[in-house]
Amino acid sequence: MLYRCRDCHRYFSVKKGTVMEGSNLGHQKWAIAAYQMVTNLKGVSSMKLHRDLEIRQATAWHMMRGSESRGTKPLALSVAPLR
Repeated sequence: MLYRCRDCHRYFSVKKGTVMEGSNLGHQKWAIAAYQMVTNLKGVSSMKLHRDLEIRQATAWHMMRGSESRGTKPLALSVAPLR
């Protein structure tokens, strides 16, 4: 869903400026992946995300790793557990 800025009148998405920017995956899959990474004590593998989210293993790997070309941190580092 696109929103429009009241000041500059440009359209933007809620994914803008996040690790989800440029991704075709929905918000729900990203939220589930982030939840699994935060709550699993030993971490989560890309194969587990692949099975749980029903996405390609390569996609799950890229979700976890982040994209250096976009200059974003990996999802595992962007979501810090609450202590």
